[in-house]
Amino acid sequence: MKIKKPFHINDATIKYSSLAFRKRQHQYLKLPGEYIRRYPTEVVLPNMETGRMDELYSVRVKEGEMLINLEEESEKINDETLKKFGKYKTFGSFIYGLPFLTAVICMKDPIDFPEEYGTSPTDIIRPIYVYFSEKELLEKYKNLIKNINQNNILSNDEALSIAFIPKYISKERAPSICETLASIFEDAIIPDKALKRDVAVILMTMILKHVNGTEKQNKLIEMMNMKEYEDEIDEIVNDKYGDELSKKDQEIKELNQKLTNSDIELAKTDAELEKIKKEYKSKIEKLNEMEDLNTPQAKKILNSLLVLLNS
Repeated sequence: MKIKKPFHINDATIKYSSLAFRKRQHQYLKLPGEYIRRYPTEVVLPNMETGRMDELYSVRVKEGEMLINLEEESEKINDETLKKFGKYKTFGSFIYGLPFLTAVICMKDPIDFPEEYGTSPTDIIRPIYVYFSEKELLEKYKNLIKNINQNNILSNDEALSIAFIPKYISKERAPSICETLASIFEDAIIPDKALKRDVAVILMTMILKHVNGTEKQNKLIEMMNMKEYEDEIDEIVNDKYGDELSKKDQEIKELNQKLTNSDIELAKTDAELEKIKKEYKSKIEKLNEMEDLNTPQAKKILNSLLVLLNS
């Protein structure tokens, strides 16, 4: 099973999980309100500046309807990050006329991240930081393995943990966790077949990210017995990043063309050098045949040799 590794895997998987899991992902992250529906993520500000939110959807709370902008950040969050999210808030609140909440899934501990950022004196963004500690993830992992080995039916949250644990665990632990989950995935009892398929897609993508070696990756994916979901992996690669892949292909094509042109130029140079060598050899042979090098003909040949040597 040959699968391309996506560019920007975290961005791709948060997009896919938001499409596939929607309400379940919202519940898993323990965000406020009851999930209603998704909204377009493209942002165009009055100054024509553009951007794209990772995910935007509405929820029902006691006060009515509210928008949640869900972002995922692998690096430390600072004021510049919140400034960008603040622009999303300004856009979303203005276009849809709804209260706006920013939630950020953090790959690093947000203990010292800024709590708020004021885009104006009256417009302040106060994000909710979602962070899974190593201890919490390992506890989820331990319970998950136990339930699968005991042939227990997995809850929705437990099923989602198959996707999210290798996604948010440390890079050091991720390879072995991916291997273990792949080896027992087929035994996981997930009654909702669509949920099992979507979890498989994220897990397979994490295998591509964390496990080294194509042969080993393919072996783990085959153990999952999920070959029929190869198209879903391709969707992750090509849906959002198709243009980027095409651009890379074009760059490679142009590079190959440059190399071809260089080869042609080198071949021309080699031919020219070979021609000069033959001409040089011919003139030397003529000089060797002459008894007197003081003749006009000899001087003419000597001058032509100097020109060849300087060319």
